[in-house]
Amino acid sequence: MRNSELSDKDRAFRSKIRMKMSNLRTKLKNLQEGVSAGKSQQSDVDACKGEIEVLRKELQSLEDGGHTTFIKAKTMLEPKKNLSSKGKKLEWKTNLLKTRLKSAEKKLLQEEGSSSKLKDKQQKIVDDLKEQIQMLAGEKTAIDNFNHTRFVQLKNQQTEGDKQSRELHEVENKINEIEEKILVACESANIPRLIYTSTPSVVFSGKSIVEGNESLQYGNTGFSPYAETKAIAEQKVLGAHSPGKIQTVALRPHLVWGENDPHLLPRVITRHKTGKLRIIGSGQNQVDLTHIENVTHAHICAMQEMMRNKNLGGKPYFIGQSEPVFLWKWLNQVFQSIDLPPLTKKLSFQNAFILGASLEKIWKILRIKQEPPMTRFVACQLAHDHWFSNQSAERDLGYTPVKNMTDALQETNPWLRTL
Repeated sequence: MRNSELSDKDRAFRSKIRMKMSNLRTKLKNLQEGVSAGKSQQSDVDACKGEIEVLRKELQSLEDGGHTTFIKAKTMLEPKKNLSSKGKKLEWKTNLLKTRLKSAEKKLLQEEGSSSKLKDKQQKIVDDLKEQIQMLAGEKTAIDNFNHTRFVQLKNQQTEGDKQSRELHEVENKINEIEEKILVACESANIPRLIYTSTPSVVFSGKSIVEGNESLQYGNTGFSPYAETKAIAEQKVLGAHSPGKIQTVALRPHLVWGENDPHLLPRVITRHKTGKLRIIGSGQNQVDLTHIENVTHAHICAMQEMMRNKNLGGKPYFIGQSEPVFLWKWLNQVFQSIDLPPLTKKLSFQNAFILGASLEKIWKILRIKQEPPMTRFVACQLAHDHWFSNQSAERDLGYTPVKNMTDALQETNPWLRTL
């Protein structure tokens, strides 16, 4: 129906519907951002999408043939809550109106010999009842469509969740198989001690960690396969500890760096040189970085203490520098030491997290094996505090750092200049 063919009443209804859709789209955007930040539920997003879809169909119906064939404006603009209950009420109302219509039509037939005035009055009653039934049918269709959309969305969501669960289960089985082979090899070769190089990421929760210790529970965010698979392996190794048979410990060095580092600093420096690096979040987050000499020293300490104490084992230990740094301030010191300009451009944590989630989906759809340039896990790591206490390692293993951050950077500087 062309705009000029709509009545003034229909135009007013259309304006209200469009305003409602505009408000819902704003709400949807906020909900989607909230889901990415862990503040909203996906079910709220799905419900909001369903409301928008219902209004879209209502608007299309209005423009195609007028509002009387679909839903009254008052009903259209009501919040779509308790739709299943509302659908049952509509069925009850419809059945009641059909009963009344049947009686009215019967009475109309009885008025055949009556005056035209009485017949017209009864005919109007019949027509009104038919229109009401038609309007209720339209509303019921809208609700059914909404519920079907929600059903499909939830079914797809459940299917995706089941798929991820199966994939994680397969990975877990593979890790268990590998760890079992390692443990069997140790037993066959009469190797009495096993040190597993783990990571603090096993306790990753998506939130800041300040002076964390070994009482922290294993994380389960669902968006860090690296952390989750490392946790599976760590638990397998620690569970194998059996004094007199095999001793096992897990060391958790944090952000290992130093000369010939193949990952951390080379990646950061390359991205800064190409203008692709951004400060994520406020830039005031503190982290632990562990120089490779301290990591090596921790392994030696653990082995020596295990040889001395035959019962030691079955525990994880955080390994760090005992001097957390402000991540972005320290990186700018690194850049300055190799004559690069300081990094000043920023990206909010929320935007980085949303970008990471989007890239993860794109990479998955396109089946790209390499890691995306931004992920939800990386966004959290670059924006949040995460540093840990060495007290347990100091007490049980006799570990203390042998290289401080200042000396380590000075010694690593010549190599950094070659990158």
